[in-house]
Amino acid sequence: MDLTNRTEIKNLLEKYSAKPEKYLGQHFLLSKRALRQMVETAEIKKSDTIIETGPGLGVLTRELAKTGAQIIAIEKDVLMISILKETLADHKNISIIQADARKINWNDLSTIYPHTHDMGVGARPQNYKIVANLPYNIANFLIRSWLEVKNRPEKMVIMVQKEVARRI
Repeated sequence: MDLTNRTEIKNLLEKYSAKPEKYLGQHFLLSKRALRQMVETAEIKKSDTIIETGPGLGVLTRELAKTGAQIIAIEKDVLMISILKETLADHKNISIIQADARKINWNDLSTIYPHTHDMGVGARPQNYKIVANLPYNIANFLIRSWLEVKNRPEKMVIMVQKEVARRI
């Protein structure tokens, strides 16, 4: 399934009676070039733990999983989690967590582990990288949170709306 193809996305959303929720700032990444650039920029090693917030349909998540790193995908929308279970089923190095990323204690990442669906992720990360196409309405909050915590990410590769970038 090509998650950058508008027709396939439309069919997938119809299958689950879903649509991008404006109140959640949901939008889908369609550019294969942008996906490639994000993964390359993150310089991911197989030993890395990558946290992605707002994975949506899982297009970026699948590219991240191909690196062999441990991927933790944090999604608030329960309906999107159902879709993620389908689109990410072939990847055993991904944990999907149903949570609001704004409420996670980023200083103690072990707090997210009781909520994971066991898909093969092992040890609790001390060092981690953030790679995400951030939901528009929480981008500012999350970036600030990640920069202010003691347990800061080793690296952040994030895509944000142009207006958010200008504000920052």
